[in-house]
Amino acid sequence: MTPAEIGQIHARMQDITKAGRLSMWTVYDHPTDFPNCYVARLFDVSGKGIDPTSTVVISDDLEKIRHVMEVDLQLACLRRQAGDDAKIVETWV
Repeated sequence: MTPAEIGQIHARMQDITKAGRLSMWTVYDHPTDFPNCYVARLFDVSGKGIDPTSTVVISDDLEKIRHVMEVDLQLACLRRQAGDDAKIVETWV
């Protein structure tokens, strides 16, 4: 990803935080809407629920997505849980 794209993602996450909500990313293994790649989707978490956003990171390489989450966005990984949908790889907060 380019520095400009990372900057746009940071700005979106800051907007969510300024509104008193939590940013959460879920990484999917070739989901139905993106069957040819891995996708990390940003979710906006509030007391009213968890809402998906249109902000996504897409790659054919899972390690590239993990690099963006860990290095570029400085997030922490939560491994998938037994009850998660089979397409979910992990979540980052």
